[in-house]
Amino acid sequence: MASSPPEIFPLKKLAWVQILVGIIMGIIFCLLYQSVSNFGAKTYYHYVHGKVNKKWIYRNGYEAEFSEDRNLDGVMDYWVQYDAYGRESSAEYDNNFDGKTDEWWTFSNDGTDTLQKDTDFNGIPDEFCIYKNRIIQQMDMKPNGSKFTTTREVFQNGVLTEILRGGDSNGNFNEKVRYDPFFNPIPINFTPISTNAPTAFQLSPPFSK
Repeated sequence: MASSPPEIFPLKKLAWVQILVGIIMGIIFCLLYQSVSNFGAKTYYHYVHGKVNKKWIYRNGYEAEFSEDRNLDGVMDYWVQYDAYGRESSAEYDNNFDGKTDEWWTFSNDGTDTLQKDTDFNGIPDEFCIYKNRIIQQMDMKPNGSKFTTTREVFQNGVLTEILRGGDSNGNFNEKVRYDPFFNPIPINFTPISTNAPTAFQLSPPFSK
């Protein structure tokens, strides 16, 4: 008896909808895994001669803190704080490496930054600066915790243009010196183009950095 020919079944079409759903689900699971793996705090270190000289702390995938031991004495002397999006928000320095902060920076999103600096290392800030896009605009001296500005330096495009001295508690200054924009940056060669001081005087070097 002759055998019947094998039954032929039509090829199944690819289920494109199922494939697309599978790809989308895979992407979602990968993103979830990355999110979970970045969640929480992680700390990383950099070593020099077996000592930690740099330290990074990340929270939820963003850099939150950074610190550095610049003179390799085993104590951190530079600290940076970041906002929730990893942008620098503040920084502190210990410039004489005595374990105490003597320089404080505050950064803003609009490019206006402020600096407070303890120039005589007595624990009290006496130099107060304003920066715009990291270019100095103004510096006030309030030595030893003075409540008012004794000396003010004004800058244009980072160039010193004016010094006001002898400030009082009312915000008035009894001496004002202006400079043209092409002065030699060596303090001894500073040449005032105008002043309201009643008598001649010897200029002292400005306090600007």
